[in-house]
Amino acid sequence: MKKIFITICIVFILSFGLSQPSRAQEASFYLSPASGSYDLGRTFSVNLLINSGGAAINAAQATIYFPSTILKVIDVSKINSIFTLWIQEPIYSNSKGEISFGGGLPSPGFRGAEGKVITIYFQGKSAGKAEISFGGEAILANDPWGTNLFSYSSRGTYFIGVPEEIPEEVPELAPAAPKVSSPTHPQPEKWYSNNNPELQWILGTNITGVSTALNQKSIFDPGNVSEGVFSSKTFEGLEDGVWYFHIKLQNKNGWGRISHFKLQIDTQSPHPFDITVDNEGDSTNPRPLLYFQAQDDTSGISHYEIKIGKGDIFSIVEVQTNPFHLPLQ
Repeated sequence: MKKIFITICIVFILSFGLSQPSRAQEASFYLSPASGSYDLGRTFSVNLLINSGGAAINAAQATIYFPSTILKVIDVSKINSIFTLWIQEPIYSNSKGEISFGGGLPSPGFRGAEGKVITIYFQGKSAGKAEISFGGEAILANDPWGTNLFSYSSRGTYFIGVPEEIPEEVPELAPAAPKVSSPTHPQPEKWYSNNNPELQWILGTNITGVSTALNQKSIFDPGNVSEGVFSSKTFEGLEDGVWYFHIKLQNKNGWGRISHFKLQIDTQSPHPFDITVDNEGDSTNPRPLLYFQAQDDTSGISHYEIKIGKGDIFSIVEVQTNPFHLPLQ
């Protein structure tokens, strides 16, 4: 099996570099849906598709670019892909805002207008307009020359917005929205590995009821059914992701306004990754280059801690692109 895989990889790589005859068909990449509007914090999926232009194709590659300040990738799936062989597994970098892949399939290849390559799961990080673009595209024909049939790629546009909260009618002198805090998750924009959050709030002497809810909607009304009178609540075993706690209070004049508190939970460590050390031909080089690609499914990579041999951690380095030049040792 190892020999077969290497042979296939070489065929694909050579195919991209061969001299190509003139092409009659034109193949393209496109996204489905090509546009949409989504609430901040919501996860949505986008399919990358190929239109082969009437020809049979057997390989393709591309890099997809997205604005990392507005979107982040939660996952990239190969399920139901037309490709069964991968010279480059689909990988993504939320720090760079890139997704790349290189795939293929045996003869007779694929012919059609809706060939699914991958499914990308995005999550809105901040409000704004996110435009998805492409680079380095190639779509190869199932012919002896690996003719590049690629013609164009259609961009995608997605709008991320904060859900509009419809003002509720509040009786005069009903309670104000309570100020919520958390001793376990004090900063709403920070990620925590603790999945047992505790929420707290202050009750006035005239409070007669408390209504709460926890879900993944940033705006939500917990309803007008009192759970009792209490000033804290703990949830256990929450799944990784972004959660919102909603609460409102009741007194003799009715229910007051709603408070919303954001919780971000990530209990899983980043994926293991390999590091390649390049001493640039000098085994005594005190400043070798490091090449690596780290991924985290939920909260992304915030920083790297570097340790050499049995020494102590000597610095904390902000996320940056490959390669990383070690400081002088």
